[in-house]
Amino acid sequence: MNWLLFAVALAGCGTDEHDVTLPSDAHYKVLFNPWPTMGQCLANTPDPADCAVPLALSLCESGRAVFSRNGMAEEGTYAMDDADQGQSWIATIVTRRSLTWFDVEIKALVMSPEHRWEMDDAPGVDCAER
Repeated sequence: MNWLLFAVALAGCGTDEHDVTLPSDAHYKVLFNPWPTMGQCLANTPDPADCAVPLALSLCESGRAVFSRNGMAEEGTYAMDDADQGQSWIATIVTRRSLTWFDVEIKALVMSPEHRWEMDDAPGVDCAER
């Protein structure tokens, strides 16, 4: 789990009014169990705690980004990198303490694509609230 301790710390960076964001709010959760989806994990694991979601990411249409780790949220901003050149849609996420990139097409952090993420239908973040 140390892979999420981001490598680059920044201060004073963020998105501006010209940055591109997703057309609607998107919420993701990471899966550390051997099952490809949360539903399959719950159906095949005797203890639902084994399917716990310690990491979550919300990318709000407004440009707000929220990383949650074991219930502790860190807020920041994000902007989508240019996808016009045939590249994946990459969200560049800036928080008070970190910088990271998330590929919204393959649903993975760019620096650790082996960890599976899925859409979160019951996110802990309400993008309408601030």
